[in-house]
Amino acid sequence: MMIQETPEQLFNKLRIESHDLKLHSYGLAYIFNEKKNMYDSLIKFLTFLGIVIPILIGLIALGYELDSFTLKLAKTIAIPISIFQCLVSALALVYKWGDNLLISSELSHSYAILSNDFKMLAEYPPDEYEKFKNEFLSLKKDYEQKGQHSPKIKEYELRKGMRYALRQFQVKCYECGIIPISMESTNCGVCGKFSFRHKF
Repeated sequence: MMIQETPEQLFNKLRIESHDLKLHSYGLAYIFNEKKNMYDSLIKFLTFLGIVIPILIGLIALGYELDSFTLKLAKTIAIPISIFQCLVSALALVYKWGDNLLISSELSHSYAILSNDFKMLAEYPPDEYEKFKNEFLSLKKDYEQKGQHSPKIKEYELRKGMRYALRQFQVKCYECGIIPISMESTNCGVCGKFSFRHKF
């Protein structure tokens, strides 16, 4: 015989699920924010090289004679740097750094909003269970759709994102039972193992 859950049990179940998805959403917001910062730094570095090298050669050419040792030395240094810049530019085009920057920025923002929505729903749920359930299912659907259309995330990134969320909301990890106080990697399979040695 199937035991029917009480209204209070149903409410608590939804609140627990809302808190869980609050953590997952916040962790994903952190992950995509990290990706956004990485792509932003790479693009800025590439732009810097593209501006500085030609200007530097031009200024040296203006300041020294065309057959001077300084200009020849500058050209000798600039050539390999320019080759490196071309290779990095090709990588940026092939791997779509600009598109990835935009996608990561949008996902970081939308997951942060979603995390806050789950948080508010868990802490201030509607009085009626059906309304609570409908709002939860609507947010969960949004969460699942984002997951289907988001770039693939590695396991170590998920663990790092979870640690960040647990630390932010001061929640114990369900595996190691510790509330993280730093972003230092541990041996926990849920909120750790994201250091360099676990990435490969």
